[in-house]
Amino acid sequence: MDVISMAISNIWRGVCPLPPIEQMETEIDSHQAWVAKLWKIDSHVDASIVNRPEWQKFLPDAARTWMENMGWGLKGWKFWLQDRKMSNLICN
Repeated sequence: MDVISMAISNIWRGVCPLPPIEQMETEIDSHQAWVAKLWKIDSHVDASIVNRPEWQKFLPDAARTWMENMGWGLKGWKFWLQDRKMSNLICN
């Protein structure tokens, strides 16, 4: 929730600009098609579901965090190699 709040704050303050309206509309259409596809499989799917991989790509950038340095990705391993103690403190 803290990272989401940071992202919203950065968008409102203009630190992280929103994409062009056409791109946002395309992404909304794609998301709604994804939800509809899930709903056809299981009509109990919550319509407010979030496509987590897409959300997780956007959130750290909008919040201006360095969360991409955490985890098992290339940047995460690089951070671990550079500062193992801090990486272990944050990740564990």
